[in-house]
Amino acid sequence: MTLKQSMLYLIENIDLNIDRNIMRLKNILTKNQFKFGIIYLFIIIDIFSFSFLLSKEANIASAKDLNAAYYHFLVGHIHEKQGQINSALDHYSQAAKNDPYSIFLHNTLASLYYRQDLFKKALKHCEKVLVLDANNISALLRMARIYSRQGAMPKAVSVYHKIIKMDNKNPMPYLLLGRLYSANENYKQSIELYSQLIEKVPDSYIAYYYLAKVYIELNKMDKAIDYFKKALKINPEYKSALIKLAIIYEHKKSYDQAIEIYHQLINQNPYALEFRDRLGKIFVRQNKLKEAQREFQIIQQSDSENMEINVKLGLIYFEQKNYPMSINAFKKYLKFNPKDTEVHLYLGFCYEETENFEAGIKQFQKLLALKPDSIKARLHLNYVYQKLNQWPEAIQILEEAVKYQPKEDDLYIALALTYNQTKQYRQAIHYLLQGLEIAPENSDFHFYLGVFYEKSGQFLESISQFNKTIELDPQRAEAYNYIGYLYAEKGINLEEAIEKIQKALHLDPNNGAYLDSLGWAYYKKGLLKKSTIELNKAVSFITDDPVIYEHLGHVYFRNGDFSQARYYLEKSLEFDPNNNKVKQKLEDLQSLIEKSK
Repeated sequence: MTLKQSMLYLIENIDLNIDRNIMRLKNILTKNQFKFGIIYLFIIIDIFSFSFLLSKEANIASAKDLNAAYYHFLVGHIHEKQGQINSALDHYSQAAKNDPYSIFLHNTLASLYYRQDLFKKALKHCEKVLVLDANNISALLRMARIYSRQGAMPKAVSVYHKIIKMDNKNPMPYLLLGRLYSANENYKQSIELYSQLIEKVPDSYIAYYYLAKVYIELNKMDKAIDYFKKALKINPEYKSALIKLAIIYEHKKSYDQAIEIYHQLINQNPYALEFRDRLGKIFVRQNKLKEAQREFQIIQQSDSENMEINVKLGLIYFEQKNYPMSINAFKKYLKFNPKDTEVHLYLGFCYEETENFEAGIKQFQKLLALKPDSIKARLHLNYVYQKLNQWPEAIQILEEAVKYQPKEDDLYIALALTYNQTKQYRQAIHYLLQGLEIAPENSDFHFYLGVFYEKSGQFLESISQFNKTIELDPQRAEAYNYIGYLYAEKGINLEEAIEKIQKALHLDPNNGAYLDSLGWAYYKKGLLKKSTIELNKAVSFITDDPVIYEHLGHVYFRNGDFSQARYYLEKSLEFDPNNNKVKQKLEDLQSLIEKSK
């Protein structure tokens, strides 16, 4: 006989005498049919629970009908445990037909129909229960929940209040009605209801918990914290309250309190990895990377299938400049998720930082195959190509980017700056003018136009663009300096030049380049003492700029201090050996020295 056949035989011949059932169970176990025995044990428990419930009801049904009801209930129960819901419902319904006065069977059917979202049928069996027992709390609660799910709020509220009148210390109607009020944003009624429950049942930590949740909805976090604490005072290990309280502390950036709670939750359950994950994220926000790394590594060791943890560890290693470990973590993740563009991007950054430019190019190209319009990938590819002096590729990658993202300001500026590196000023100006059509109020476009107009010999256009830059951005110090320096170089408008450079220095007082400009303007105006002071200040801030040394050489030359002039001109040549202008100045200086002998 198969196990299934044996079970059906037992169900059909179930014995309500407990002693005989225990003897039968012992006989099964003696034959080592443990699986069969355990199933039979559960059937015995269920049947006697069922028969106990029936014994409390009027014995109206005939013995034959009761036996049939027992049979169908047990078969239905087995099917329900096995997830065969439709079959379970069929057998429960047949059991209820055999014993139509069984409150237990109607409640069982109502419960299962409710869980299947078959509300009309569930409601029908609730009504049958209430005909038999008008004060049946289980049926009333389920009926109220059905009305709630159907959107019939007045009916649901009425039933919940009826239950509260019947049993004002039963927390369920308060909690369910309070949740219904909250769901409909009737927070005042919800608060009143939970407060009533607390008054009736002062140790109801669940009431405090739900009251705290209402205050979260009202964005009154301090009150929410207070009520969560009250819930935890009654039940210190109430997990739901601990989690909610920790999350509030996170949002308030009260990280130490959140950390303390997460440690408490981990002590309750060391395998609760979600709390270690939240701990790790907090440590990252606090820039405590070692602590974050420890938590994420524990998760990695405990859950080998969690690939996302490699990304979190990879980002920590990246911040720690531990690029080999970062590369390994990102590669491991990409084996399982090869289409994650953000991780491809960070892997490219790692290669870029380690100057493994060829690998970086391959990585950024993989990203572009997945997401051709990625601006970050194209900008970083442009940078890598520049580092390798691959200028055509550097330009092409950004020209393609402009086609994908024609309204992205930064692309036009990056492309213009790349053309600048190859001295293609006309093309640089062309793309900046295109950018201006998109964003005419972008001061960066005007500033760089000023730079490239100056480099291409278009002096007036350059001054015009720098003035427009200042109009749009009065705090742009470098624009003031550019105007002043250009005037000084040409020896014109020297008062305005000095005024503009002083404005730049007001915005950025310790800028060596601006001090050099001021010194040079003074030189052009013939104020040699002031010029010497400002240029010496400049060289104290910037010690490797050949232009500042050249300017100092000119000042000392004009002052007749040929020794100092030679020193600074030679110093200039150390940093710029191919400057023919400085070489010529040194030759002139040498001639003067020889004539003066």
